Amino acid sequence: MTKTKAIALLVAVAGTAFYFYNVFSRTDNWETRNNSGLEAYQKGLYSEAEKEFVAALKAAEKFSADGSRLHMSLDQLVQIYQIQSKYIEAEPLIRRVLAIDEKKLGPEHPNVAASLNNLAGNYRLRGKYQEAEPFIKRALAILEKAWGPEDPDVGMVRAHYANILRAMGRNAEAEKLEAGLKITAEKQTAKN
Repeated sequence: MTKTKAIALLVAVAGTAFYFYNVFSRTDNWETRNNSGLEAYQKGLYSEAEKEFVAALKAAEKFSADGSRLHMSLDQLVQIYQIQSKYIEAEPLIRRVLAIDEKKLGPEHPNVAASLNNLAGNYRLRGKYQEAEPFIKRALAILEKAWGPEDPDVGMVRAHYANILRAMGRNAEAEKLEAGLKITAEKQTAKN
């Protein structure tokens, strides 16, 4: 073997080793940081959980742009931000989850509706009712089509929409939605 071939082989082996080290250390880093975040969350240490989930998100971003690690990290960080009333920080993360779900599952999937409902809730909690309405309206339409208007989860989104309408002073529209809720509740009671 020539000296050039020996150096090339050494570089190839070292490169391969470096590649596998980076791949496996990123996985371990994500899992470690994610697990640490979950432990802190369960103990009610939200600022510590936030720190760990931010680190887990950074590690997850090194993987697939629409992978499960990234989705999970975004969701968990959104929850921590919302618990801490950091709604402005949560908004771009909710939008990222929404974009991932729309791309992966299609625009009419119930998971997309959940993200839309979450985004509407974020705006509602910030007093931005006008901005919330198109998202909650779309979420409701998706869920009514997927599960039917009498589904209990559809009812919860309908109630959320009614709250947004009331906050905007549109009480007559809210009452129509709430009337639908009463009919649904009566039908559910009759079934049981």
